[in-house]
Amino acid sequence: MALSEQEVLTRLFELENDEEADRRARLTGDRYLSLFLGQLDGKSYVFLHGPAADGGFSTDNSEFYVYETSGEAEGTYDQMLGEFRESGNLVEEDSLEDLGDFVSSGPDPDDMAELRNSTDDPLEVPEPSDEHLERPPVVPEE
Repeated sequence: MALSEQEVLTRLFELENDEEADRRARLTGDRYLSLFLGQLDGKSYVFLHGPAADGGFSTDNSEFYVYETSGEAEGTYDQMLGEFRESGNLVEEDSLEDLGDFVSSGPDPDDMAELRNSTDDPLEVPEPSDEHLERPPVVPEE
């Protein structure tokens, strides 16, 4: 059973909010252009959306284009992105690294050492240094 237009829009917003877009670009007017490859019913989508009058997001000013193949969707996305770039409406083009889950090789040891040496933790009380303590004068023995 095919999804209704409203169901597709709702699902595309969910994917967008879960940062599952394959590519995404921020446009002027807080609008976004997103590309989803095969994530919804095996089809690919180019999704253009922006804010509602109340500042949230609404399906009223959103549109999508559906494609049977990822190549067709990527071609349309690239064409639209080029048109937004030429017209000065492209604000920021995100890379794939910023979206979805990513694989990490683990913590950077240098960052960890810096964290261990940090005294920004409110639960950690730093050891007092001897520099600020007053010392009694040393009297030589006779």
